[in-house]
Amino acid sequence: MIKSNLLEILGTFNLKEFKDFGEYVNSPFFNKNEAVIKLYEYIRRFFPDLEELNFGKEKVFSEIFPNAEFNDGFMRTIMFNLTKLAEDFIAFKDFKSRELSEHIHLLKALNKRDLNRHFNKNLKLASEKLEKNKIHDEFYFSDKFLLEYEKNISDFKNMRFLNQKDIPEDEIKNQSDYLINYFIIQLLKRYRTLLNLRHVIEFEFDKPLMNELLHFIEIHPGKFKDIPLAGLLYNEIKLFETYDEKYFKKIKQLATDLNNRFDRSERYNGLVVISNYCLKKHHEGDRTKLAEFMDITEFMFENRIDTMNDGDDLPINYFRTVLLMALAAGKLEWTIRFVKESKSRLSPALRDNAYNFAMARIEFSGRNYNSSMKYLSKVQYDDIYYKFSGKTLQSQLYYELEMLNELSDHLDSYRKFLVNNKTLTGLHRKVNENFVKILNDMLKLRSNTGRVRADQLKDRIISTKELTGRGWLLSKLEEHINEIN
Repeated sequence: MIKSNLLEILGTFNLKEFKDFGEYVNSPFFNKNEAVIKLYEYIRRFFPDLEELNFGKEKVFSEIFPNAEFNDGFMRTIMFNLTKLAEDFIAFKDFKSRELSEHIHLLKALNKRDLNRHFNKNLKLASEKLEKNKIHDEFYFSDKFLLEYEKNISDFKNMRFLNQKDIPEDEIKNQSDYLINYFIIQLLKRYRTLLNLRHVIEFEFDKPLMNELLHFIEIHPGKFKDIPLAGLLYNEIKLFETYDEKYFKKIKQLATDLNNRFDRSERYNGLVVISNYCLKKHHEGDRTKLAEFMDITEFMFENRIDTMNDGDDLPINYFRTVLLMALAAGKLEWTIRFVKESKSRLSPALRDNAYNFAMARIEFSGRNYNSSMKYLSKVQYDDIYYKFSGKTLQSQLYYELEMLNELSDHLDSYRKFLVNNKTLTGLHRKVNENFVKILNDMLKLRSNTGRVRADQLKDRIISTKELTGRGWLLSKLEEHINEIN
């Protein structure tokens, strides 16, 4: 039974939802079957620990109906009926979550019954609620269209058109505009999704309609000035297609303006797009983009727009990226604050490891090398990221603490790890392999073997494109050159 569709659905309910579902099941309007109520009450004894229900239908049947002989068909029927009620309850909750949906359905019904006075009262109420909506997305325009549609039906049923001026041309035009705006936003979202998906899966798709739409937006910019979401989506698409800086700037302007009526997820998507653009440009050598990345990151952090939905766990890869980029930007105090405030927002399973590694990096940046070593010793290497990042940091700590023999042995072990580990991608493998080779040559330079020259090593550090720890390696080389001079 534990693997049933019923328990799979109920397992997604929180305590309040499960309680509300109980009221739903016990309502005679929705359910008159006493056996279904008994099944719900039985499950309620275990909720939310539904894994305890690891037994078969016969056991459940005997608990619910102790004086009856087991009937498999009947048991399956009441399970099916409770499952159907759970599905209906989910649909009902979703319907109620969008208040305008309820109003629109009410207006349809009132229109059909010719209840004009009730219709006008509810139309006014619905219109006022819609205009209070802070989010002007495609559903806003869809609701505007549907309200206008019902209003036009009512008007045409109850008006007598004696001459041209009696025809509500503006209302007819508005209805079409709302529908077009809904269509445009949905189509732009779909095209953005396809462009994103193409980074993961190679496929081709025809886009003549999309090209026409983009061209239409370009030659009629004024038409969309009051629809910032359309502008945001348009610029995201153009940035994907052209990689042009002007689209980056426009997205940043739109996404960081809190007065724009965006859904949280759309603002988040726009900020992620330009963050990734900054990272790519930074790794290509554009040093101005590190500051731009931090501007966007700090905005996301301060306004808590660093997850798709409020209450979501902070993505671990985002946490790591911000940590490294903020330290690279020299924002040590801000990084400490970011790590300490973000720790509780990480998934509990990842929290301690992420925090210990982050603090090891922070202490290293603050030149507290012994403290960094202590934090690093607490990191569990159950993630490939920690395996190679931890080994890189360990190498740097050995160097800073003048533990050169330990460093030599560690680099040999690190090199073998990189050669034998098949899970590392080409880029990650290469940047770390180059780090190991150059740090090995740094050791040879310090031992004065004569096989490595400082000027040649400096040229290699600067010219090697795929290299982690470049800034640190250059600083250590400069320190050595100053010492021997």
